[in-house]
Amino acid sequence: MNERKIEDFTTRNVNKTKDNYGAHQYQTASRTRRFLASGIDALVYTIIFLALNRILFGNNLVFAYSLKRFFLAVSAFIIFFICNFKFLIHGQTLGKRILMIRVVTMQNNVPSLFTIFIIRQMLFLCVAFAIDNLNYYFFHISMLNFICLINYLLIFGKQKRCLHDYVSHTQVININ
Repeated sequence: MNERKIEDFTTRNVNKTKDNYGAHQYQTASRTRRFLASGIDALVYTIIFLALNRILFGNNLVFAYSLKRFFLAVSAFIIFFICNFKFLIHGQTLGKRILMIRVVTMQNNVPSLFTIFIIRQMLFLCVAFAIDNLNYYFFHISMLNFICLINYLLIFGKQKRCLHDYVSHTQVININ
């Protein structure tokens, strides 16, 4: 894929140490920084979602399980992607940029936009939404919160990676 070395595009130094063999080891971002960055991104996404909902559907909020809701969520996510494009090409979102962290592959390269947008975000969002809708249709129980909970609980593991990090073979590191 179109992966670039971190040093190729950044003017900032990345927190790194050398192991006994001279290879660079990057410092994994803290759970707190990742949480705050996600909060900033969620706030931006929510504002886009609500504005788009207002434009398309007026004062009627679309929260029911429907194709409209899925279309609205994906459309808002695409707009979120467009707004964050400048940051995404460097493995960041607005929240990650503010908190000085970035997404890299397990080989410490900047992931391609395909990896960041399709695998890391859209695929996870679509699969979670599909499972949630199927489960709700058959059992009338929403599983989306449970799927998201599993995704975020994995960050408490030794590697500090969420489910979407494991699926896309990425990690989040600190930058200076």
